[in-house]
Amino acid sequence: GDEVFKYSRNKASGKWKRLEMRHQRTDQAKRQVGFYKTGEELPDDQMFLVLQKFDSVDSVLAASTDGTDDTKKVNGLVKGHAYSLIGLKQVKKFKLVCLRNPWGSFEWKGDWSDTCPLWAQHPKVKKACKPKLDGNDGCFWMSWGCFLKYFSSVDVCARTRKMDELALDMHEEMGVCGPTFGCCVGCCGYWCLCRGVWAWCKQSSGASSQMFADPSAPLTGTAAKSANVTVEKSSSPL
Repeated sequence: GDEVFKYSRNKASGKWKRLEMRHQRTDQAKRQVGFYKTGEELPDDQMFLVLQKFDSVDSVLAASTDGTDDTKKVNGLVKGHAYSLIGLKQVKKFKLVCLRNPWGSFEWKGDWSDTCPLWAQHPKVKKACKPKLDGNDGCFWMSWGCFLKYFSSVDVCARTRKMDELALDMHEEMGVCGPTFGCCVGCCGYWCLCRGVWAWCKQSSGASSQMFADPSAPLTGTAAKSANVTVEKSSSPL
């Protein structure tokens, strides 16, 4: 199966320790698994880069808050609760993460939340992140610094991308013309835009730990675009 990691943050040292899921097969529990130490530790800045890289290859990410009592909330965050980590973006000096509460409610109330004036003060950040600020849907943005304050662990499933993930969009909203339109668009993308070749080349790459031998290395080219890194040379204010 795909690789699964757990990153746990030591607040005293400010470093993230990586644990690796491995099988602990026994005669009584053939599917039993456990987490093992890898000896790998990452400082906060490198951890952000690593999560960007995982996100760029469509890995499944989840983050957990401190505490054990999920009936208590701090600034809108539920204590001892897991959130889907669905995006990371850096726009100049701003490092932001996007999360979703699986309950569909109870959102972050601090900086870069839905009602925060920072979005209006920094329109370039808003343009890059495209936040949905129209309701309590469980999705929210927050700064990397606030994330470090309230979240203590991140779980990663490094998905292996394969050819069979290519699918035909039936465009049901177009009625009986949808399948024909979807077939034309799909074939054009597969043969003319090389999506088939791209998927074939990526099918065995995955997002394994070997990708992160040098997590401090900056992302460039298409990898930077996939990881949502915005680099600007202009000195004008955001």
